[in-house]
Amino acid sequence: MKKVKTIAEVYEGFKNLAWKKSESEILARERLEICIGCDHLQRYRGFYLGCDMCGCYIPAKIRSIKSSCPIGEWKGFTKEEYKKKHDKSNTDNRS
Repeated sequence: MKKVKTIAEVYEGFKNLAWKKSESEILARERLEICIGCDHLQRYRGFYLGCDMCGCYIPAKIRSIKSSCPIGEWKGFTKEEYKKKHDKSNTDNRS
């Protein structure tokens, strides 16, 4: 599988890791739940480090809204798509 990542995705992931926001943390938790069951997740002493398919640092990758899983387990979003998804889940939670 080809290792492709853009500078924008890498930057976004590390920015969201350093300055955590509730919406990116919700997405990160959802993605991590999927990654935990994956054989490609690299672990070291109980910490989740990387994906051996794309080479990404998982704590940053799961926080990059634009990034997607290299084997298709979760998809990336444009900012507009993510805003709609986030707004819909907030509306659903208020009901």
